Amino acid sequence: MARPSQYDAATQERAVRMYFERLEEGDISKAGARREIGELLGVKESTLRNWIRKHEQREQVPGPG
Repeated sequence: MARPSQYDAATQERAVRMYFERLEEGDISKAGARREIGELLGVKESTLRNWIRKHEQREQVPGPG
């Protein structure tokens, strides 16, 4: 079983939203955007990457018919 997160859901959602907004601004790589947002929020880049992956997986799953 995974260890409980020290970050609440709102913080995770905010970080992911900020990441995608930063990518939309352009002139930055995905890794660069993760580093930048991670530094702003005090979150490790690897943690943010995991949140982004979970978000992307949820977005790909079709909703109930």
